[in-house]
Amino acid sequence: MGSRQQHMLFNESKFEALRYGSNNNIKEHTNYNTTQGSIDVKSDLRDLGITISSDGKFNLHIHNITESARKLSGWILWTFSTRESECLLTLWKSLVLSKLE
Repeated sequence: MGSRQQHMLFNESKFEALRYGSNNNIKEHTNYNTTQGSIDVKSDLRDLGITISSDGKFNLHIHNITESARKLSGWILWTFSTRESECLLTLWKSLVLSKLE
């Protein structure tokens, strides 16, 4: 059964393509289309919380996660005046470390 038979429609305006692989001829000369037009090709995509680049590396994902953890660490130090190690360690473990893991 097709998706139209089940009354389920895709939001084609949200489609994105990531070209991955070593065959540059195929990557440069292929287009993907929907009923609304061609699908945008991106150099990196985020899916299920993971960012991957067209070269297959996760450098952007790692950068985004570490930047988020750095900002959250700064927010903790800015917001809480205490410097007691037990309190800071609890905040670190519950807020920052969960992002890094």
